[in-house]
Amino acid sequence: MMMKFSRLGVPVLLLLLAGCGGGGGGGSELVPTVSATPPQASVAPPADDSNTGKDKPTFSADYLELFDTGKMHSITIAITEDEWNGLLNDINANPRSEIFRRADFVYGAGTATEQVANVGFRLRGNIFSRQRPEAGSGPHDPDNSLRRVHFRIKFNEQFQDSESVYGLPSQEVPTLVENKNRDFRSVRSLNLKYNKNDPTYVREVYSYDLLNRFGAMTLRQAYTRLHIKIGDEPVRYMGVYLMGEHVDKTWAQRRFGKNGFVFKSLYQGFGPADLAAADFDHNIESGKIGSEITDPAFASIGFDAYRPAYDLKTKKKDFLEGETYLNELIGMLNGNPTQQMLEDLIDIRSLLRAQAVNVFLGNWDDYWRNGNNYYLVRNPNDGKWVFVPYDYDIVLFDSIWAFSNIADASFLRWGDDRLSGDPVLMEKVLAFADFRDEYAGYVAELLADDSEFASLTAVRTRLQELQSVVAPHVSGYDAIDPEPYNDDLSAIEDFVRDRIAAARREIAF
Repeated sequence: MMMKFSRLGVPVLLLLLAGCGGGGGGGSELVPTVSATPPQASVAPPADDSNTGKDKPTFSADYLELFDTGKMHSITIAITEDEWNGLLNDINANPRSEIFRRADFVYGAGTATEQVANVGFRLRGNIFSRQRPEAGSGPHDPDNSLRRVHFRIKFNEQFQDSESVYGLPSQEVPTLVENKNRDFRSVRSLNLKYNKNDPTYVREVYSYDLLNRFGAMTLRQAYTRLHIKIGDEPVRYMGVYLMGEHVDKTWAQRRFGKNGFVFKSLYQGFGPADLAAADFDHNIESGKIGSEITDPAFASIGFDAYRPAYDLKTKKKDFLEGETYLNELIGMLNGNPTQQMLEDLIDIRSLLRAQAVNVFLGNWDDYWRNGNNYYLVRNPNDGKWVFVPYDYDIVLFDSIWAFSNIADASFLRWGDDRLSGDPVLMEKVLAFADFRDEYAGYVAELLADDSEFASLTAVRTRLQELQSVVAPHVSGYDAIDPEPYNDDLSAIEDFVRDRIAAARREIAF
């Protein structure tokens, strides 16, 4: 059996009331204890309703309940002190560390709890949002405050990295091959984000909720209370987090019935992911199309990480096939495509619905203005590329960072005032009157006075509903928070009112 080093044994899960430590915001939480027992070769089985990999994930009741925005969910992460120190060492050595540390996961909704042992746990986010998750420096100190940072949970992590990433001293433990097809409520990963940039706690959850209701392809997100328990210390309440779906194999299977090529597209070292330059060299180490390579060793001295603009996340063994398909799309967009050629390779309906919502929200850190923050997923059934936007923590602001007067910006020429890139996808699609009229129709459907989606009344009602879920849980947390809660929605309402007026100047509805 393949062996490697780790700092954590397989813990024994016990349910204890956590009222003795932390847990603010009202109510007690069920959390596991973490044992210091020697490592075992077995792993706790998935929850009874977890998908084992034999059945394709669907929009099951359990899945939909997991992302129900009408309730406050609860997650507890229990981790040994040694493994927490490993997490601190990882982030100190490399702020972009992708190393997963072992932890135990407990999910609660109401009085019921579900447990999964030995999940992968690490920080996530870009270089601006990744910080050391504990105040101070050096190893863990129980007197230090924790910081609200973004995390990722991976249920099918097998911990197969080279032993060099785990450091010494350590214990030999088997790779957990049993985790390979494990998921939780038919998702293999969850992303946990704190409300960076948004004291109202509603912007990002509202954005995904609107995209889903409007028929765009995107991910799902809901609210959760997050608790972290380090070793034998009392549980610490980290406050309300955003719990989001990860775009991966199960995401594709749920929507298409089978896996497809999923490319995460970001502005990276190669520049914007604007689809304006082909990549025909088939070189995984230098091309803009590839699969991210980071952290080959714990100490990455002299290692130049590879972060492609189009990062393949699924079907990596078939990389050359996926690259060929993506280059076909890029080549077509940089030529003189006909309307039919665009229809044949792109899911136009989903693209235009997503962009109508995106532009209404004022998301400038997107494909159209910055060549950033989207997935391209090839539908394996019809060969069309599906545009999947994500990252909505800076929307519904009139002025933020790179731009001001966002509320007055054009819907039809959104990309004219851009930060970077050459948005050939939107330029080529909207060059055709049929597609331009279709896009305008979606904007009108979205913003009409009687619209259930984004009329001023609909937006106000939905935001108030979301805040009613959040408000009882935003106090009493034990973590450093750069953005304390503020329930004032007036700035968002002003923005929506101005966006609707801007749309009416261009589109009759």
